[in-house]
Amino acid sequence: MGWAIAYDHTTELMGTDGMTESEIVLFYNSVRDVLYDKGFVRSQLSVYVNPNTDARERADDVFAALKTMPKAVKYINRLHLFRVEDVSDVLPLVAGRPSAPARNTSLGVKKP
Repeated sequence: MGWAIAYDHTTELMGTDGMTESEIVLFYNSVRDVLYDKGFVRSQLSVYVNPNTDARERADDVFAALKTMPKAVKYINRLHLFRVEDVSDVLPLVAGRPSAPARNTSLGVKKP
């Protein structure tokens, strides 16, 4: 078992506030770095998973860290925590092939 965190942010408001594309990428990467620091790895898009036994506590650490980030408080418009019992690859039902492996990247920028 593990836990997953999914979030979404409003790029429309970011644009209205005058953030450049580069600043939006920096914001996205700052959120990603908090998640990575707490043991969550990117599964796809803005879904991060932590299979470790302390993942629930680490999720609380993520939320505490995000709360200190004014841009996260302002621009994240959905933030959900999911308990993960099992992950099933259902792409074979749709496309007849397995899903690609999860990448530990964000917007094409590899995290060391």
